[in-house]
Amino acid sequence: MCQCRPGRFYKAPGEEEFCRRCSLCPQGTVVLQQCNSTADSVCGPSGPESRHRLWLIGTFIILSAVCLGIVILTAYVKKVKDGGFQPGGSRLPSDGLWELEPLEESE
Repeated sequence: MCQCRPGRFYKAPGEEEFCRRCSLCPQGTVVLQQCNSTADSVCGPSGPESRHRLWLIGTFIILSAVCLGIVILTAYVKKVKDGGFQPGGSRLPSDGLWELEPLEESE
């Protein structure tokens, strides 16, 4: 099987089929994906721009978690006020047995 030498990648079919030299990232950018045998280098911004993006993603995740917590807490408090939950209580009688009532027959 043929393969390009290190530092080169195979150009996709449909164009001239030969190994091309890997691109170097321009100054001020960073390598996001190294060149390999089937794809050229992928470059991206470095410095504050990339850190800014990570900060935004982190902030979004934290705010989403806080909002979800508020929604869950609000639903819980509403259930307690409506009598749906008894905080610290149990739904079973103290002896752990349910008392069954006989069914009424309808005429």
